[in-house]
Amino acid sequence: MREAIGGAWLYYIFVVMIIFIVSFLAIFLSYMAAYRACNHAISMLEQSEGKISPAELNSMNPNSYDYNEMKWCYFNPPQSNGYIIKVTAYLKFNIPLVDLPIRIGVTNETRTINCFGQESCSPKNIGVCK
Repeated sequence: MREAIGGAWLYYIFVVMIIFIVSFLAIFLSYMAAYRACNHAISMLEQSEGKISPAELNSMNPNSYDYNEMKWCYFNPPQSNGYIIKVTAYLKFNIPLVDLPIRIGVTNETRTINCFGQESCSPKNIGVCK
C-alpha cells in the first residue's frame, strides 16, 4: 500500500509541473504577440515621423496581433528639438481557478523624431506622458 501512495504523489507532481509549463508558455506567447504589436506601431510611427494618428494605426491591422488595449503618449527629451513617442500595449487575462485578473503592459519608445526649423513641435492626436 505504501508504494501506491508514493506513485499517486509522483503523479500529482507530474500533473502540476505540466500545468505550470503550459501556463508559462501561454503567457510567454501572449507577451510576445503584444511586443510584436508594439514594435509594429513603433515602426509605423517612425516611418511616418509621428504624422500618423493612433486611430489610423489601429485601423491598419486590427486583428493580426493579440493585445487588449494600446496607449500612446509623447515627451520632449532634454537638449533636443524633437519628441519621443511612448507606446504601451496591455495584455489582460484571468487566472482560471482563482479568477484573478492580471494586466501586463509592454512598453516601447520611438527614436527621437526631430522637428527642424520649428520652435516646439508635438505629434497630432497624442497626449503628453505623465
